Amino acid sequence: MKKVLAALLVLVIMSAFAGCGSQKSGNLTDSKHVGYSNEPAVTQKEDAPGEGSTGEIIKKIVKNGKLQLEAENVEKTYAQILDYAIKSNGYEFKHERTLNGDHIVVTAQIKIAPEKLDLIMNFAGNTATIINSSTTSDDVTSQYYDVQTRLQTKKNSLEKYYEFQKNAKTTEELLSIQNQIDAITTEIEAMEGQIKLWNAMVSESTLDITINEKNDPLKPKKNVNWNALSLSDMGTLTKNGFVSVVNVLVSLVQWLFIILFSVSPLLVIAGIVLLIIRYVSRRNRKKRADEEKEHNHPES
Repeated sequence: MKKVLAALLVLVIMSAFAGCGSQKSGNLTDSKHVGYSNEPAVTQKEDAPGEGSTGEIIKKIVKNGKLQLEAENVEKTYAQILDYAIKSNGYEFKHERTLNGDHIVVTAQIKIAPEKLDLIMNFAGNTATIINSSTTSDDVTSQYYDVQTRLQTKKNSLEKYYEFQKNAKTTEELLSIQNQIDAITTEIEAMEGQIKLWNAMVSESTLDITINEKNDPLKPKKNVNWNALSLSDMGTLTKNGFVSVVNVLVSLVQWLFIILFSVSPLLVIAGIVLLIIRYVSRRNRKKRADEEKEHNHPES
């Protein structure tokens, strides 16, 4: 048991030193790649693990592009661009057609080899008017080879743990070693997935395309024309406005008269009721006053 645990401790220490060595190697790779162009095919002769006997480091560049176009016939223009991409061994990854009233907008993604990205962008610019065009390049060379080195180190450690597992004598040893194997296996799978993702991104460029119709009314206008009213138009609009206001006021007076005439019987009845109430109220007040007077000055 003590021998197995001692061997595990030695292996962990060796793995830690190997990880530090790979990090230094990654930093060295970064410093040696300053000044390179962003072309995927650029190579630099340098010792690197996993690159064969030639010792050449292949640059890992992720290159993508965006195009915003304007065309009179949107669907025809996109069909020409897609046909060019297919002939260049590219393919359509995503396509969306939107109808704004009578105007069509096409948005799409095309996957194509990085060395042909500029060519298809130039072709698209010849088939329509370019509103906006951009390309981006991301150098993942350092991260790529750093992960590749750490992956090999993890695989070597995994083989050692398998050997320890064969020599384990107790259940406790087996469980401890199995936990280490599971953890290392998870890390290896994550690194392999990251490398596969980088390989896919490096081998294919993504071109985002948006094509708008030229006479799209929703598109902001570059030039605003002067469109002030003439004096005759101002006079006509002022006259029409004044007449409209007068018509509204007259209509209000007419409707007020109609309403008053309609409810006049009710107003007459209400007036009679108010007069009766007022008469009765005055009579009661006078009667109370006479009673109070008689009470205050009784006959002698």
